[in-house]
Amino acid sequence: MGTSWSFYFRIASVLGGVLGGIDLRYPFLIALPFYIFLIPLSLSLYEPKQHKETSTENHAFDLLKSIKKAIFQNKKIRQLLIYSAVIAGAIDVAYYLYQPYFELSGLDVVYFGLVFAAFNFIEAFSSKYSYFIEKRLGQKFSLILSFILVSLCYVLMGNIIFIFGFVFAFLLQFVSGFSSVAISDYVNKETDSKIRATVLSVKSVFNSIFYALIAPLIGWLVDIYTLPQVLTIIGIVILLFGIVISILFYGNIKTIRSFGSKNSPL
Repeated sequence: MGTSWSFYFRIASVLGGVLGGIDLRYPFLIALPFYIFLIPLSLSLYEPKQHKETSTENHAFDLLKSIKKAIFQNKKIRQLLIYSAVIAGAIDVAYYLYQPYFELSGLDVVYFGLVFAAFNFIEAFSSKYSYFIEKRLGQKFSLILSFILVSLCYVLMGNIIFIFGFVFAFLLQFVSGFSSVAISDYVNKETDSKIRATVLSVKSVFNSIFYALIAPLIGWLVDIYTLPQVLTIIGIVILLFGIVISILFYGNIKTIRSFGSKNSPL
């Protein structure tokens, strides 16, 4: 299912770029029938009948208690959530800066879709082989290197403007695929199996909150300064974040178990 979705996304990205090169309204007009079709499709969905009534009050209380213990009493998980939020937020913000950067670099709109399709390939590749990459690098170096590479990508885009500048963004998408899988695996290994899914959901919420906090600030900076200046500033700030977080959490980073190790639930 995921492979099919990824394939169609790439096709749509390329097609969207070609249509956008003709007229920027065409991609929206072509997509409109598909969105209209989703209305009757969503109305046709129904919730299956539950054959047995179960009391969830105690279960929910125990679950919240376990989550509280996992997040507020386990420093490793808190640190991983902060790492994840900063890395994911920086990558999500970049996604909305790519197009003005491509335009500034002189890349024709026709090729935007092709580049974004390539993003999907690169992210999928790094996600698939994240196990092997992490095994080579180790936990501590994997986490620290993610900050360095994200920072480097921003600084390069801010200071080198040329038509093939999108190759710098490829590096960022590689980090995106690798870090999301690696950090999720680290969280899994520090969390009891009963609450893993919930803690991973909390991680996603943390990522969204951090992005919601920094996105308006980045947009405001782009309005005031030039795009290259803002990209450089973001890169420097991310590097400083990485240095501070690494110094604060260094002692615990090295104790996080690597891929393939036995679980040590709370």
